[in-house]
Amino acid sequence: MIKRLMFILLVAFMFAAGAVVSMADDDPASIKNFMAEKKGGPDSPALNSLNETLYIEEYSHQAVIDQYRDIFFSEEGLAGDVYMNEENIKLVKDVDSANIQDYILSLTLMDTVKPTEEDPIVVMIFVKKEGTYTQLTFPRYLYKRWSRLYNIRLPFTGKDNPNQVRVVAFLKSQWKSLELGVNLEITDRSETIIVAENPDFNLKNSLINSWDTIKRVESILK
Repeated sequence: MIKRLMFILLVAFMFAAGAVVSMADDDPASIKNFMAEKKGGPDSPALNSLNETLYIEEYSHQAVIDQYRDIFFSEEGLAGDVYMNEENIKLVKDVDSANIQDYILSLTLMDTVKPTEEDPIVVMIFVKKEGTYTQLTFPRYLYKRWSRLYNIRLPFTGKDNPNQVRVVAFLKSQWKSLELGVNLEITDRSETIIVAENPDFNLKNSLINSWDTIKRVESILK
């Protein structure tokens, strides 16, 4: 009798586990709701209202770029000091990298700007290349006031052709109604990649010295 009862309980447990696994495959949020309801806790909703709103709006970086392309890439429209302190938007060489194309872009939010993790400032960084703008990095979220550093690699355009870097910033929740200078910031920075030149370098002498070194190593190994 005890064995039969244990068998029935085991079968019931397996059915329950299968139902939970099935729910996990269909909708992970349903699992959280299911478990919360079983516990009787107050946190039964799996998503808060803000996340649901952002999901319904179907925000995407590409959708914003497509919608505001004419404004983002205009040669005339610029507006600073909307979200970020324009004086603190700096593009400098990354001294820790041996690659001459590696730079650091630093940003600092203004005192009056108070973004949150749920509603951050979206920062997009572009570079002008062959007459068009392309993204340097994947768009980032900024929700803390102090400086934020971004590592970027600029294309090499030659010593006489500076890179034109454009920084676009806006509050994520307002992406459907952006207006330059009101809730949209666009600033430019120009930077020329400098190639270090060694005036004492002589290709012919360098090849001769390299050949002499090879001959000396060869004589030692004999």
